[in-house]
Amino acid sequence: LKAHDPIAGDLEGRVTLTGQVVAPPGVNPPVAPAEVAVPAAKEASPTAAALSGSLPAAATAATLPDPPSAAEAPPPRIERTRFPSGRDRVMADVFTPPGTGPYPVVALLHGAHPRRSEKYYMELGEDLARRGFLTMFVRVYERGRKGRGSRADWRRSGSDALTFAASLPAADPTRMGVLGFSLGAFLALEQAPVDPRIQAAVAFYGGISRGLTDLPLDAMPPVLLLHGTADRIVPARRSVEAAEQLRQAGREADLVVYPAARHGFCLNSRGGVDRDVATDAWSRAVAFLDR
Repeated sequence: LKAHDPIAGDLEGRVTLTGQVVAPPGVNPPVAPAEVAVPAAKEASPTAAALSGSLPAAATAATLPDPPSAAEAPPPRIERTRFPSGRDRVMADVFTPPGTGPYPVVALLHGAHPRRSEKYYMELGEDLARRGFLTMFVRVYERGRKGRGSRADWRRSGSDALTFAASLPAADPTRMGVLGFSLGAFLALEQAPVDPRIQAAVAFYGGISRGLTDLPLDAMPPVLLLHGTADRIVPARRSVEAAEQLRQAGREADLVVYPAARHGFCLNSRGGVDRDVATDAWSRAVAFLDR
């Protein structure tokens, strides 16, 4: 992981990588161990250019600015459509920034229960568009036929969404990224190393599927992993393991762990720790895509 954030913590009895443990107000971060035992990283290979230009090295928790407000930006155009994916026609909401573009593209992939959090996915899609990203909220379950499809269908739909987005007049097909939550985070990390168009991936409380032993991790683009230690649905160790795997493969991976944060931050109206974490995590996700 990047040397500019040498903060380590203990997660459920195991030592994390040198990553970042961010404590929300009122929550004490875990004490960093005297020595962090991690495998030696391979020499990092050059990474693809980021989506929207250059960004300084990430700030620490103490200096990270509030996320830039997009509320005053002109509203994006929102259109519901379907795009071809295998024998299906998958539903998606396309959020296009005002103007002619071209704009970088982000595929937004939902978790296992998208209807529970649909309001929040739509808000996040709109926020990304206000910040200058042509965003596709890909409804991988809505396939225009009976049933939700298989995991392989869902994974393919992420790449097919980018193919569709690349055909839109306002899209810049040379700048593409994926952003996923829970199930969508797993799908994003499965899709990113096999689709060379993807230049960045953001994974909220996900990981790398253990059954995919042939996944070419040495082709993974830069990745940001965000997770909470109080997650009882996808344990935080899944993001830690993903970061370890990517580091061993010589790839760029940023890991941010939030003490006491539960599953679903950014996708609920809970206050307290989740609210503070959501603000910080979303700011980091946008900055990562925008660098």
